[in-house]
Amino acid sequence: MKLLWPSWVVRSVFAAMVGLVSSNFAAEPTASEAARVDFTRDVKPLLDAKCITCHGPLKQKSGLRLDAGVLALKGGKHGAVIEVKNPSTSKLIARVTSQDDDERMPPEGKPLTEPEIAVFREWVEQGAVFPAHEEITAGPDEHWFFLPPQKVALPVTSAFNKLTQPVDRFLAAEWQSRGLKPQKPADRGTLLRRVFLDLIGLPPLPEEVAAFEGDQSPDAYERVVDKLLADERHGARWGRHFMDLWRYCDEMLEGEGGPVLVGEHHMWHWRDWIIEAINHGKPYDRMIHELLAADELVPEDVDALRATGYLVRNHSVLGERDGWMADNVEHTAQAFLGVTMKCARCHDHKYDPIPQTDYYRLRAVFDPLEKRLDFLPGFLNPRTNGLARIYDADLGVKSLLYVNGNPQQKDTNNVITPGAPSLLRAGDLTPVEVTLPVGTTHPGLLASVREARLAEVKPAWEKARAAFAKWVSSGISIHAATNADTNLNAIQLTVAERRLAEAKLAVAELDLFVVEQAIVADDAKAEGKPEANSLSKNVTAAQRALKRRQAELAVAEAAHEFAQADDDETEKKEQPKTGAVQAKIREAKEKLAKLDEEEKKPLGDFEPLWKSYPEKSTGRRLALAQWITSRTNPATARVLVNHVWLRHFGQPLVDTMFDFGMHGHKPTHPALLDWLAVEFMEHHWDLKHLHRVLVTSSAYRLSSARQPGSDNERLDAENHYLWRMNSQRMQAEQVRDSILHLSGKLNLTPSGPSIEPSKS
Repeated sequence: MKLLWPSWVVRSVFAAMVGLVSSNFAAEPTASEAARVDFTRDVKPLLDAKCITCHGPLKQKSGLRLDAGVLALKGGKHGAVIEVKNPSTSKLIARVTSQDDDERMPPEGKPLTEPEIAVFREWVEQGAVFPAHEEITAGPDEHWFFLPPQKVALPVTSAFNKLTQPVDRFLAAEWQSRGLKPQKPADRGTLLRRVFLDLIGLPPLPEEVAAFEGDQSPDAYERVVDKLLADERHGARWGRHFMDLWRYCDEMLEGEGGPVLVGEHHMWHWRDWIIEAINHGKPYDRMIHELLAADELVPEDVDALRATGYLVRNHSVLGERDGWMADNVEHTAQAFLGVTMKCARCHDHKYDPIPQTDYYRLRAVFDPLEKRLDFLPGFLNPRTNGLARIYDADLGVKSLLYVNGNPQQKDTNNVITPGAPSLLRAGDLTPVEVTLPVGTTHPGLLASVREARLAEVKPAWEKARAAFAKWVSSGISIHAATNADTNLNAIQLTVAERRLAEAKLAVAELDLFVVEQAIVADDAKAEGKPEANSLSKNVTAAQRALKRRQAELAVAEAAHEFAQADDDETEKKEQPKTGAVQAKIREAKEKLAKLDEEEKKPLGDFEPLWKSYPEKSTGRRLALAQWITSRTNPATARVLVNHVWLRHFGQPLVDTMFDFGMHGHKPTHPALLDWLAVEFMEHHWDLKHLHRVLVTSSAYRLSSARQPGSDNERLDAENHYLWRMNSQRMQAEQVRDSILHLSGKLNLTPSGPSIEPSKS
């Protein structure tokens, strides 16, 4: 926290400086104003920064709390620490000014500066005054966020009996208690535009506005809402919100020297999953399960596996693995649980009951992770179009705590077991190891992968066979060429071309043979046939032979290049470049010679044509996903409801969107937040149901017009209690899309790789 000198010190110094320049520049503050220390402005920030780690709601050494004025005056088990108006006998002043390291407070970090000590001394001298109704932070046992949400009965209000929607009943109770009156409803055209922009991100067309304004049936608006929620554009609109929340980005970023790959290829598959999940009404709890652990939950479901792009995205080729793991912890905690974990990487959390061990227990859930790029049917190469997803690579990984968060200083005496943050009191994780189907652990057994591999080598074989067939049909042999009465260089080139064609055919034939035999050997191994071992050795022998043929091809290519250069340069009568080509020939022959030693080794198992993966997964991430979506978890539904509320009403119910903990803000409408959270869970985590509840409320339909000089403006100028609708600016994407949409030029083609802006 950045510390500032108290304002009375700044004002005094500033006034003195100004007085040296011009007595007419500004009026000096009065003596009483310059000498007054304000507790909220000057004292409490220092207490929060320097004292509450040991003397706050989480920990009270010697029974002393210093996070509120009334508690500071109360003292601890050793008595008072403040003698009002007498700094010289106040223990608080004595401890912060002590020169004894065992006595000085705070015990860690730098001592207080003289200006900071002066703030405490002046405050005590002035009577240690604090606000009469100061807010005291509840401890973890009483804090609203750590208690499960309760669906209380809907409030009954006498002033607004016509409001029957649940959302309106809660808001009306606040209006009545605060003397507020709701704004009149928005006109039908404004309301239609509002709900169109909210639910599909585009404005209504003129004919849609005219149809709605002409439809006076009582359920006209509700039918519009249902139509928009069923529209494919709804997934794109709300997918954008979730992509922001989950930190989606495409695979490329522009660097100074050109595009730089910072993530994995084909991240658009994850983007498509998000949009489709919303459009198809996938429950939010199921979405979380697939985001974190689709590979453990449904390992053969390619559509669901796209969701694990959420964890792939956190990986960066420009960063280290430690950064990847840290991002997995921090952004999972923020996005789904509304808590900040990164402070606990180095020490116990200062504000929330998160010990450092809890950070590393959550990190241990992700420690076995690695990313992979799978084949997709119809594509020969995953780099052309593959599926970026997650798997557990190291089932035996030992998770260790980093001393002071330093990766170079690990506590090797304690192995950390995976677990969940204890502050939410939702129990702990119970991972169950998952046995994975063979198709996901050995992709080479999949028909689609085999077909792709064969499709990759067969064309090369057919091309090489056709090229060599021309030599055969021409009747030109190496013997005939070398005995022909023609130019020597031309003879050499002809011989080189013939030998190159032979070498290419030999490689292509053997490459195809190896793939075909590897498939046979793979099947025998998977089925446990007795001949599996001998078949495997046959493939190993073929692979060795292929390496030799490839080395011979490299020699033939270099020899052909030499013959071409020699023939060309003879005609031009120039100095030859053949020396460089001869060096290539020598290098190719040296590689060929090295194979002699390798081929003397005993035959073993063949090199797999496709990478294999562990046959089990730890089950840690699936256990975490199930814990996050447990009905006993007080966080997940509240956090989601708050995000959706913000995007409909222009302001959240909890201002600190990613920090619902003890340092965050209280909800403006706690009972409403809890009611919506439970309603959401009771309706099977149905996002469309939540949207419907919010946008069909009377509060959502209110006009956004201000009322200058009214009681409403005087009592609640910031509209915290939603007596009118908040005006919201269109996002840049919406402005652009709306212009193209209204002109009939917006490309609405769904899914697939990102496209150029000019084509959208």
